[in-house]
Amino acid sequence: VLSYLIERVGVAIRPVCSSLLHYLPLLWEESSKHEMLRCAILTALVFIVQGLGTVSEGLLPFLGPVLDLATDLTQESHVYLLEDGLELWLTVLHNTAKPFDTLLNLLHRIPPLLDTGTENLRNTVYIIQAYVLLCPSEVMATIGPSVVKECAIMYPDLVDDGRLMVLRLVETWIRSAAQNSPQVLEPLLVTVMEAVHTGQDYPVLMSLHLSILSRLILSSHSLFSQLCLATATSVNSNHNDVAGKVLDVWCDKMACVTAPERRKLLALALASLLTTESPVVLSRVYMVFLNIAEALNDVTRPDESGNIVDSLMAGQGDAVLDTDDIDYETEHDSRKRHIAMQDPVHTVVLKDYVQSQVSLMSQQLGENYKEIIMNVDVETRDNLLEYVTL
Repeated sequence: VLSYLIERVGVAIRPVCSSLLHYLPLLWEESSKHEMLRCAILTALVFIVQGLGTVSEGLLPFLGPVLDLATDLTQESHVYLLEDGLELWLTVLHNTAKPFDTLLNLLHRIPPLLDTGTENLRNTVYIIQAYVLLCPSEVMATIGPSVVKECAIMYPDLVDDGRLMVLRLVETWIRSAAQNSPQVLEPLLVTVMEAVHTGQDYPVLMSLHLSILSRLILSSHSLFSQLCLATATSVNSNHNDVAGKVLDVWCDKMACVTAPERRKLLALALASLLTTESPVVLSRVYMVFLNIAEALNDVTRPDESGNIVDSLMAGQGDAVLDTDDIDYETEHDSRKRHIAMQDPVHTVVLKDYVQSQVSLMSQQLGENYKEIIMNVDVETRDNLLEYVTL
């Protein structure tokens, strides 16, 4: 009844919450022999934390031990408490403004949870993601390597939904810009590279693989080269052949990537490769130009005054407002928004970036550049000329 009332009342529970909160810790202590009653208390706490928002940080001295018990796989009670405990843990992370010691002390519970298989995988991955946004460096320094190792081991056996969750976690990790994240994530990044090299995954997965590679290329070309080398070793090929095959699959599959944000991200990464002077890229430059031109068509449009603008830049309409419900924004939502505001997709104008890369490419290649531009097919060249000077 209590849970139901709190769920219905929502945020309006705040004025009367303090009296409830005196009562629940006592009830928790008294119910040590009644696991089903404890499940009901966990459910009530989920709704209380949602209703209180950041005010619930004051409850952490009580919530810490509760979560510790519910997620302790060595205790028999976890059979009853784990599912609701994970839900409560996630809700607490979503409604917390900073990484309190109580929450950091729970990090060691995560690797054993991943080891239990896929039963609680969804909530466990969401919890890791919430921690990555809350305190990326702490996660990387403590459980990062063991989490990546567990995910890499289970990845081949996961169904597509599970793989998508793991890949979204990898992308969030890269976007959070935690120190050493590419090095720690390497086992999963090699998996991503091999998947693109094979080129068989269905469009939604392929779109995420390519987005992750794009973010790596934009942060460092040498990282991309290292991944090509690692993949070449595992598929018994050479570095250039692997890079070439990855670019072929990329240019072939980019048409299947439907989200404008991802198309722009892929185009930014392709444009950044134009100035590497790599024979692998230059031999495929016509396909690269074609895909960049199509992405420019997708994201460039006139605004109210008739000026041509990049529709995905922060401040253009609702480009970054990807929160589901603006009336109820958690701390987690605002962290996601903050990361989105710093994303190259929302901070770099695609047209300007392509222009600067093409200008640099023409300086690097001299006479060869003119020959390349003359050989671009007429339709692609005309399309590019609408946006940039070649």
